[in-house]
Amino acid sequence: MARGRGYSTKIRAPRFKTEKRIKLPQPAKRPLQFQTRTLIRHELINRDPWWFVLHRRGIRRPKVGEDELEARAVPHSLVRGTLPERIIYKYLVEMFHMIPGVDFDFQSCVASNHKVLTADLRWVDAGSLVAGDELLSFTEDGDPMRKWTKGTVTFNKVEDMEAYKVKLSDGREIITTPNHPWLVHYSPDRRDWGRNTGYSWVETQNLRIGGYVPVFVDVWDADDSREAGWVAGFFDGEGAVVHGKTQTGGHSLSVTIGQNKSIMLDRFNEYAEQLGYEFTNYDYTDNRYHRSYDNGYRKVVNCRLAGGRAECLRFLGSVCPAKLKYLNLEKLGKLTKIRQVQIVSVEPIGNVPIARLEVDKHTYIAEGFGMHNSLQGGRIDLGGIVADFLFPQLRIVINPMGPTHEEFMRMRKDDEQTLVLAEMGYTQYLIWEWEVYDEARLDDWMNRNIRLHQGGDWSPEHDTETTWLNDWNPSLTGVLFRQSQMQEYING
Repeated sequence: MARGRGYSTKIRAPRFKTEKRIKLPQPAKRPLQFQTRTLIRHELINRDPWWFVLHRRGIRRPKVGEDELEARAVPHSLVRGTLPERIIYKYLVEMFHMIPGVDFDFQSCVASNHKVLTADLRWVDAGSLVAGDELLSFTEDGDPMRKWTKGTVTFNKVEDMEAYKVKLSDGREIITTPNHPWLVHYSPDRRDWGRNTGYSWVETQNLRIGGYVPVFVDVWDADDSREAGWVAGFFDGEGAVVHGKTQTGGHSLSVTIGQNKSIMLDRFNEYAEQLGYEFTNYDYTDNRYHRSYDNGYRKVVNCRLAGGRAECLRFLGSVCPAKLKYLNLEKLGKLTKIRQVQIVSVEPIGNVPIARLEVDKHTYIAEGFGMHNSLQGGRIDLGGIVADFLFPQLRIVINPMGPTHEEFMRMRKDDEQTLVLAEMGYTQYLIWEWEVYDEARLDDWMNRNIRLHQGGDWSPEHDTETTWLNDWNPSLTGVLFRQSQMQEYING
């Protein structure tokens, strides 16, 4: 800054003209590139082609649905196990003509006298359900929010099994098997059992005292009283089952009735109140309520059932109007709770009749709670030991083994499990995944180990002990068991 004669002069920087930067066009999708040494370091080159589709509990399987071996297995909708388990399941059913739940076991569930909600809104005993019955289910996992849907029973059988009794804060007692999953408030990441946490599946034996269990619907009985019959008839004439859309794109359910002011409408409100239902009346005759699309022509009283979706289901299920057929279970919307109860105690009670229920959607409502098919595919609990396929009549167990079973500790655990099952009177057969994937080896293994137990023909080369044991699974239990059978055959 220069000074002189009372004024100052400021030196300013010259102004340059700004120019736009040159932008090079970019491709819409840029391919991901790796250096060769990086791939070698991570051992992704020259891998076995089945490395990517090995075991569900181990390495992730990005090729599910693309693997050619999937064509040999039943879909996940039937058996949600690993690929080897689903292949063995299909082999037993199609090649050996075995019946799931009769010839071999793979499922556990709730007590046979507990009530399960059907698709036509009836509460029936779990033990009375048969294959083909339709139930009210909900989406299992994967959706941003669980939604109501319709499920179909694929298997059910009542047997005496080990069970636990779960006492709840509302006084109810639920009896299930130890490994039966409940939909409860639990965050597995934080291990939080708070009442406002999200929903997670937790087995009965892992339920925590004080934890919160959501109740989604109440249990009701079909009402055959005179008042219920009158309300059902009036609803069939003047009512409607309305499936609407919410602002967020979901579905809603409402039960409404439109009628002029009359003695009939007063009687309907009176009987509905006696039955325990509350209808909110919107009187359009005095222009108190107005909507733009009415154009002044709506001159009736509109009655809407209060209480939300759960109350609508209770009304339709207990009163049983003919318009129940207009209920669309796929448009019920989000699975929402009406209240929650706390777990008071969880205690074993020994063996009780259990309905071993399986649903194609894997979920159902029992006593108002969200329940799940007890196991992911073939796993059942046998004296604290996990068994994939249990044959109670043949007294054998089949367990497919994945790559984790090649570890030293797992091998020792498998040997220990074989001896424990032998003490219980069961013979355990272990089959490797690579044997299951090879169709010829699987067929040979099944014929040697299972068909003989079914009373299959023995070839002459099996008359000597040496040939017999050479063809047999070289496990201690298998050898001892087959030696006893062979001696009976020779003596007989």
